[in-house]
Amino acid sequence: MTRVLYRISRSACPAADRPWLDALFAESDSVESGRARLVWLLGAWGMLLNRQARRLDPRLVLAAALCLALSLASAALWFTGYEGLSLDDDLYMAASAIFVAALAGLSAVQLRRPYPDGWL
Repeated sequence: MTRVLYRISRSACPAADRPWLDALFAESDSVESGRARLVWLLGAWGMLLNRQARRLDPRLVLAAALCLALSLASAALWFTGYEGLSLDDDLYMAASAIFVAALAGLSAVQLRRPYPDGWL
């Protein structure tokens, strides 16, 4: 399992950070198996997730959360058949689809943002 994670991580890692990644996996092999290895891996993943979260643009995250909320609300209104806003209930499903498309677009923009200085 570690070898599969190593290959996947190495293929996704920028070329400049591969020596760091190789050292990280070499260190994980030296940690004894069991609970200690699990805690070590969770700590390493937490460090990488923290780095990824810090590189996110807060404005895009807020816009994506808003699109998700509006999409769920529109879908709920469509599902219940609500027509109280002088709109046909089928328009809510179209609005939900538009918000989902906007969410996908915002996610693509967020993922395409360059790394400022590598993984760490």
